[in-house]
Amino acid sequence: MNQKFKKELPGADSFFQPDYIPNYDGYPWDIRISLGEAPLEESYYFTVQDPEAIHLSIREVLEKFALNREQQGNLDVAQYPELPFLQEELILYFENGKTGQLGLEIFVNHNPSSNPVDLDDPVERYLGVCTFHDNSFDYRVLDLVFVAAVPDLEPEEAENLWEAYGHLSLLMLIDYKYRQGPQAFTTFTHESSWAGFFNKNTIGDPYPHFTAGMVRLEKEGMIRRFDDVRFGYPRSDMSAALELTPIGQEAIREIHEKEKLYAQTYDPFFSVSPSPPALDVPDGFDVRVQMMEYDNLDCVEAILLRILDDQEDEYFGGDQWANCIESVPFLLRVHEALAYKTHFSTEVLQSLKSLE
Repeated sequence: MNQKFKKELPGADSFFQPDYIPNYDGYPWDIRISLGEAPLEESYYFTVQDPEAIHLSIREVLEKFALNREQQGNLDVAQYPELPFLQEELILYFENGKTGQLGLEIFVNHNPSSNPVDLDDPVERYLGVCTFHDNSFDYRVLDLVFVAAVPDLEPEEAENLWEAYGHLSLLMLIDYKYRQGPQAFTTFTHESSWAGFFNKNTIGDPYPHFTAGMVRLEKEGMIRRFDDVRFGYPRSDMSAALELTPIGQEAIREIHEKEKLYAQTYDPFFSVSPSPPALDVPDGFDVRVQMMEYDNLDCVEAILLRILDDQEDEYFGGDQWANCIESVPFLLRVHEALAYKTHFSTEVLQSLKSLE
């Protein structure tokens, strides 16, 4: 991604690498970080007291100063109480960007180049000056813009996720349709999307994920088909074309029990404050995934079950369910949840757990 940012604070002007910037040598300087198109009024600020730190790399000053939790005592929380919260949000983006869970590009506001910066470049190459019209503030600043995005789910990764967890979505689909009543379930099992499964011919099948998944459920004894069904031919006996076996019914019962347990245990951590620890705060951090990981759960399974239960009408309702199974948007949602996973300390997690 290439883009330029020219954001300004109300009542101030920003200048990138002006000729007079050496006049600020020997003085403290600021790191300012804003998100994407968000205004500078919502930025995070950190004042670096060491004038010589401008010779360090951008990565070094972020890790040593601006995004170092041990530096929270140097934030001006008296005037800007939101700074620790903003720092935690930026740490989340930065840490997940390093691992590749989250796509993160970092730009410099007012940089003539539209390219993201190389974090190993020295700070002094990208410094600017911010001057208020009333002369109340005049300072040197590294004016960074974080642009975060969930990376694409690679085809191989999507296939691996489907192989491991696709059967859960199919069982929940069957259960959802069954709960609509006998007539609706019968209609569901006679839709054309089942042709590859019942006709045992996958050549040209537009729903290979669905067909292969149902074959797997059949092999594992969870469903039973009725072999007199042939798609594309008139058929007078419109009874359901398959049924759940006792094994399949037990698997679905276990899925619902797990989902309810996940909801009861982890939904309280949907919006929290790490400092001071508090639950159910407005616009807080979602630490559900990290809590699941802390408890040694299969996070992908837990997230998937919660998503499918919460939005079953969207994914399984109507006549687009087969297209949904093939395009697996729920797996993209799992991928997104993992991309924004938090990284709070064990002490923070334990404090939050004690508040339940």
